[in-house]
Amino acid sequence: MAHVSSNEGNGSDPRLVEAEDQKLWAAARLAVYKRQRSMPAQEAAAVRLDKSAESHDRIATMYEEIADRTSSPDECRNNASRHRAFAREDRRRAAQLRHVANRLAAIDRIKSPE
Repeated sequence: MAHVSSNEGNGSDPRLVEAEDQKLWAAARLAVYKRQRSMPAQEAAAVRLDKSAESHDRIATMYEEIADRTSSPDECRNNASRHRAFAREDRRRAAQLRHVANRLAAIDRIKSPE
């Protein structure tokens, strides 16, 4: 089945067709504007996640350094392992945010209304 636009060949008033087209373009421009406004927020969130990952790495390193000097080295190593996992997750989420922002920017460059 072929796709037929609701504006083509239906005998509609040209003024109504033009008004509908204008509404569609306005909606497209608004969507682009909202995506463009969200990209800096996504990047800022990614930067915060990177900082959090660095902090978790520092804490993990601290636990690893004191593991041999404490009476409970297994607990220290477990804590270090957990913090390394937190750091990996924060980096993964930061990369995901950047990837989404980059894809949205690419889509905007391709489909940006005039």
